[in-house]
Amino acid sequence: MSSTKPSTGPSEVPVEVVTVDREPVSPLTALRRHWVVGAVLTIAGALTGAALGAATPASFTSESRVAVGSNDLLALSVPGYAYAAGQLAASTARYVDNSQALGALEPVLGEDAAEVEDVSASPIPESNIIRVEVTAATSDVATRATAAVTDYLLEQSSRVNTSSDADELLGQYADLSREVAQTRAERDSLSASIQSAPATAPPSPDVQAQLVDLEAQLAVLSARQGALEARYQDAVTSDDLSYQLVTVAEAAPSFDTSTTQVQRYGLVGLVAGLLLGLLAAVLLDRARRRPRPAGVVTDEPGGVDSLLETDRSGDGRTTVAETRARDRS
Repeated sequence: MSSTKPSTGPSEVPVEVVTVDREPVSPLTALRRHWVVGAVLTIAGALTGAALGAATPASFTSESRVAVGSNDLLALSVPGYAYAAGQLAASTARYVDNSQALGALEPVLGEDAAEVEDVSASPIPESNIIRVEVTAATSDVATRATAAVTDYLLEQSSRVNTSSDADELLGQYADLSREVAQTRAERDSLSASIQSAPATAPPSPDVQAQLVDLEAQLAVLSARQGALEARYQDAVTSDDLSYQLVTVAEAAPSFDTSTTQVQRYGLVGLVAGLLLGLLAAVLLDRARRRPRPAGVVTDEPGGVDSLLETDRSGDGRTTVAETRARDRS
């Protein structure tokens, strides 16, 4: 008589775990699942960019302003004065040339002139104001260079625009007139003596030559007198039309790139960190979807049922291909 012995140990049942891949998720979905990694890389990129921006040498700009003004306040009431003043400002601003101004700064700044990067003067539209700007490696050099360029502009404009003083020209004209009168008197006296000489004793050749010299000297003096008279008349008639430059804003710092560089580099680092975080999130999400090998489980607690429950609670991608079987006899 035969009998069946029950099994004393748990039976092992091979279970094949099959991986069923899902559709690829979007990068934003992967980033949402791994947002910690994305946040860390984004913040790290922004901080790195800001640090690079702070370490990059900055440029400092200083500014001063001068106005084209008239010596005669009544010119303000002249129609078209604003337009004419704007044109004068545009013409005067051309006195500042970058290369020439840089050369003029060397005697004033010495070795610091090498730190100056740019010099410019430009008229403000629809006004008689000229803006003078200097960009340098330090704020102090930029301010001192702006003051020097402003003085240079005032000097150049004064040299070109300033007319001769009418009183000074009048004094020169009076002195020259006395000289002309004296030379004319000598010429007339010598000419009269020659004419009154008897025919038996004509004037010597030296006397004749002296008369010729006086005639030539008188002609030169008369020409100078005429030119000086014309200059005096121009000075009198153009005095009301002369203009001058007036400083309306002393040299002072106006802008520097230190803050903007930190912001710009920080923004670039932020974008780079976000892209790196997005890439890392996608790679991590793909790594979690790798296939798992088949395994052998038992009918003990934690066997197939536990494995299935664990897999489904993980990502829901696995099923059991072969169900559990028990061999009991």
